Parts: sequence; C-alpha cells; structure tokens
Amino acid sequence: MQYFHGFRILLYRKSPMQKPENITDSILIQRVRDGETGASKDLYARFAGKVCAVCRRYLSDEEDVKDAMQETFIRVFRHIHRFEYRQEGGLWAWIARIAVNECMSMLRREAMMPTSPLEEDVEVSDEDLEELQQIPPEEVLEMVRKLPEGYRHVLNLYVLEEKSHKEIAAMLGISPMTSASQYCRAKRLLLKMIHEARNRRSPAEGKGKSV
Repeated sequence: MQYFHGFRILLYRKSPMQKPENITDSILIQRVRDGETGASKDLYARFAGKVCAVCRRYLSDEEDVKDAMQETFIRVFRHIHRFEYRQEGGLWAWIARIAVNECMSMLRREAMMPTSPLEEDVEVSDEDLEELQQIPPEEVLEMVRKLPEGYRHVLNLYVLEEKSHKEIAAMLGISPMTSASQYCRAKRLLLKMIHEARNRRSPAEGKGKSV
C-alpha cells in the first residue's frame, strides 16, 4: 500500500483545486443556495479540473468524460440544497463521489465491465516505489489510462477511492473475487509500464552524461 500511497499523491498533484480568492467552501455553498449571480460559475471553476481528472481515470473517451462532468455538475446543483456542510474539504469529497458514481453508471449502461478469474497478487518493492516517484504525474496518469478498462476501474476504486473489493463488486456488478483479480492484473501491468519507462530513460540519461 506504500507504493500506491505515493501513486495517489502523484495523481492528485496533477490537478490542484482552483479557489476564488478568500472564499471558503461554506460561503460558496451559501452563495449558490441563495442564487447569487456568479456563484454557480465560481463553484464550477473551483472543482471542474478535479472532476475532469476523476472522470478521466475511469473513462478513456473524451466525449464520455465531458458527458460525465456535465451530469456530475447537474446533480451537484440539483442537490446542493440538501448537502450538509461539516468541514472544509467535505464539499469536494461529496462532488467526487457524485463524479465516480456517474462514471460507474455510464460504464454499466455501456456494458464495459469485463470479468476474469482470480489471480495471484503482485508484490511491490521499494525499488518500484522509487521508480514511480521519478516519473512525472502526467505520465503516471497516462499509464493508468492505458490500462484495460476493467483493470483501471478497479484500481481507481480500490486505491484512490479506498473502496473494498466487496464495495467495488457491488458498484460494478461483479464478484469480489473478480475485483481482486482485476486489481492484481492492474498492478502487474502498471509495474510493467513503470519498468519500461525507466528503461527508456536510462539510455537517454546515459547519453546526456557522456556529452
């Protein structure tokens, strides 16, 4: 899990929240509820980048990403009057859950949930973690997006959303055993991509030093 903690940090580092200056979430929520001019636009500007990043983790087609984002914010504005604010960061957590659920709904509608038998788990070494830290976050995200869709969905839900395999199974309409298998395969493929990226860098770095 140490490896994927670093992975999570790199992914979230790519799309920092944008906040209108000196406006807390609680104030922004109240402005939207009051129907204040520009409040909805400010909320969208604050979270659009983050929502896009979440949707792109699950959906490979950019048009699907746009559709999922649109549906996410429709639901946000429709239900924000019922949202119970408790602490800073809670609003984003709520919006992120809506985005993930919308992506899952879209994937179920399009029957994009493959299944597979259980596979043996993959060990992650300290060397793997060190290699990951040296890869730019944009490249890590691109690696994740290249994973087969079933693997990518389980990896995102298990690592980034911290869901159990039982919860993932219920969300995706698969068995917990299949979820665990998809997770193992995702790790194996991701590690392979990381090693390949390292090997591509090594010759280039060597040439740079010899000049």
